[in-house]
Amino acid sequence: MGSLGELAATYPVAGSFYEYARRFISEPWGFTMGWNFVFAWLIIFPFELSCIVSQIRFWNDTVSPAVIIAPILAGLIVASFGGSRFYGEIEHGLGIAKVSALTIFIGMAIAIMAGAVPSDARHGTGVTFWTTRDVIANGFPGFMTLFRIAGMSYGGTELLGMTAAECNNPRRALPLATKITFFRIAIFYVLTLLFLGFVVDSQDPGLAKIGHGAQVSPFTLAAQRAGIKVLPDLFNVFVVLALLSMANASIYASSRALQALCEQGMGPRFAATIKWGVPIYAFALAFTIGLTAFVNVAPGGAVIFDWLLSLSGACNYYTWLSICASHIRFRRAWHTQDHSLDELLWTSPFGVWGSWIGIAICSTGLLASIVTSIYPLYGIHSAQGAVRDNLGIVIPMVVFASYCSWQKFYRKRTPVVMIAPADMDLTTGLRWRGSYLVDLEDAPREEAPKSST
Repeated sequence: MGSLGELAATYPVAGSFYEYARRFISEPWGFTMGWNFVFAWLIIFPFELSCIVSQIRFWNDTVSPAVIIAPILAGLIVASFGGSRFYGEIEHGLGIAKVSALTIFIGMAIAIMAGAVPSDARHGTGVTFWTTRDVIANGFPGFMTLFRIAGMSYGGTELLGMTAAECNNPRRALPLATKITFFRIAIFYVLTLLFLGFVVDSQDPGLAKIGHGAQVSPFTLAAQRAGIKVLPDLFNVFVVLALLSMANASIYASSRALQALCEQGMGPRFAATIKWGVPIYAFALAFTIGLTAFVNVAPGGAVIFDWLLSLSGACNYYTWLSICASHIRFRRAWHTQDHSLDELLWTSPFGVWGSWIGIAICSTGLLASIVTSIYPLYGIHSAQGAVRDNLGIVIPMVVFASYCSWQKFYRKRTPVVMIAPADMDLTTGLRWRGSYLVDLEDAPREEAPKSST
């Protein structure tokens, strides 16, 4: 987040991180990351719909997935045609619900740990589950499987960069947003997962053993095991709302990102068309891919969950690896072209070393896909599992190679695989300290949509 915040504050340009990849790494890699981002959000849409099916079956496990998916798709279509303002209002309301749910859960978890829940036969879990179980459930294969899956969970925070070009004052807004996002992850991701480990046994039969996701959310399961009435249903409602929020965001982000790519000449021009305030053809593609969620209706169709989870995780690791690499390359070019860090509006508190650590983490996440296909969870080998786990790694490589080949053999241009630091464009869209910054910030800017908040 620090790397993206520094780049976005310095270059608040449309296209954000894939524009940084194009400028500081190479044009083929920028093209690849642009489509990688679109692909990630396109597949997150049916993934979230599949998750909603699992959670609604908490109340009725015989209901057909089609009965659940069809009205949700219809509602999301209507919401999408409401434009950016309506989208922002929906996300604002759902955001309040999510924060409320996590706050209630943390309070409940503390009460369960302390033995302050009369209905809990365990009379306080304390740190029992941390002392009586293995440090890492299922050992090395379990750790690498979790690392692969975690890539999907952290998707979405990169949207900060997408709003950079719409901010009236990126100098103040983007550093603040970067810090808020960092602490949001620390509190609502790390702290919540920590408390889950205190109140839910990792060997609880209610958790998913392998494949297709859990039938019960661990938040709901925590309230159930404590014997607390009403809260299991309430938490499940909150989980469904959170999934709806992500589905709403995915169809919005994928259609807008696809429209922006095509407008920049990186895709078919017709997909850049906007009607009624909506990128109509890009939206139609996103909606069509969302229909793959109906695969859940077929016998064994829930396997789509595993495929979408694996693909989206790899896409997100590629995105963040590219952001960190762009930051490192930018710093090198900034130094090569005789600039000082004092000229930048804001610098990442973790510096270049933070980006190198980010690259190491993302590389480990991508490597985890290869490792889990060789050492699968519970030792269950399958050709389908190997393809599923590694397909997300291969697709961006194929896109990159295809773009380079198209440039060389069709356009008769030799593609630049890595731009030299001295040749990088550091001036277009630049904001730095001094009078130039004041001039830009005083200039009239196009009003940003409500969603940028």
